[in-house]
Amino acid sequence: MKYLGVDFGLRKIGIASGDDETNLAFPIGNIDGGAEAIVTIIEAAKSEGAEELIVGLPIPDAHQTESQLELTKQFARDLQTASGMTVHVVD
Repeated sequence: MKYLGVDFGLRKIGIASGDDETNLAFPIGNIDGGAEAIVTIIEAAKSEGAEELIVGLPIPDAHQTESQLELTKQFARDLQTASGMTVHVVD
């Protein structure tokens, strides 16, 4: 199975492509955050042949806050609703 990995940020969002066969992920690049980000991610998933999406959760520490964690969880829910794809969230 192929996956599209998403590293959510308010200004920039990193995306990567990976699969079960190799157990590796390769960076695709960064996209701008904001209103069009979900559409761009869905297009990238289709282009890469991804069947599911994986969104990385930030671990709250000195650089990440609880509010960033909640924003990321909401983004993952919005992404699942808009794409109709399974979205996994992982640390």
